[in-house]
Amino acid sequence: MATVLTQAPHTPTPAAPSKPPRKRRKSPLGSKWTPYFFLIPAAAYIIVFQMVPLVQEAWLSLTDTSLLNPSGGEFVGLDNFFKIFADPNFQHTLVITAIYLVVCVVGAVGAGLGAALLLNGNFKGRGVARALVTVPWAAPGVATALIVIWMLDPQHGIVNHVLEFFGVTIPPSGILDSPATALPAVLITTVWQLFPFSAVVLLSALQSVSKETMEAAQMDGGNTWWVFRVATWPVVRPTVGLLAVLNAIWAIR
Repeated sequence: MATVLTQAPHTPTPAAPSKPPRKRRKSPLGSKWTPYFFLIPAAAYIIVFQMVPLVQEAWLSLTDTSLLNPSGGEFVGLDNFFKIFADPNFQHTLVITAIYLVVCVVGAVGAGLGAALLLNGNFKGRGVARALVTVPWAAPGVATALIVIWMLDPQHGIVNHVLEFFGVTIPPSGILDSPATALPAVLITTVWQLFPFSAVVLLSALQSVSKETMEAAQMDGGNTWWVFRVATWPVVRPTVGLLAVLNAIWAIR
């Protein structure tokens, strides 16, 4: 007698009712206005202490105003600018400023690059040399100026005695009081104080130059200049551009 087995239909188990998700409380720090809230103090400072004086200066430049009576000026338009650019003394000042700017940027970045290349090599006392190169940058500007003035003193300055020993003629009024030597003296002092910053930044950039690239350039039979041009310069070029901009800003100031 055959027994017929029938399979009972499968009844799906009803799913347990899901709990509604809890609503999280909105934190004030998660608001879209939070970044603007933190920017308010900085924006207020810039507007009050920089933008407002800048607008006032721009307006004063368009007026004929006496410093003894700042509120009693008369609007003259661009007449002040026409007069100042026609002044030979102002034109001479622009030329001196341009020379100062170019020499400071080229001198500081160039000297910094040379110092960084030297400090990047392996030699005894490298750590001490890297520390000493930062001394001019760390020296206060006022102290540096006073020391330079003493060193260039017409009567007791050591620089004058050294130059006279080598037969260099010193102006009777002194180096800093002569129109022919004052600018070079200031430029040398400024470059001396600025180049360590460029040297330290460029030294860190040289550390990222791939050794494999350097070895490949050397295996190609290139000289030192070729290795620098092919392997080193493409890596440090963006840093050199940034340093040129920073040094230009400092020189203009």
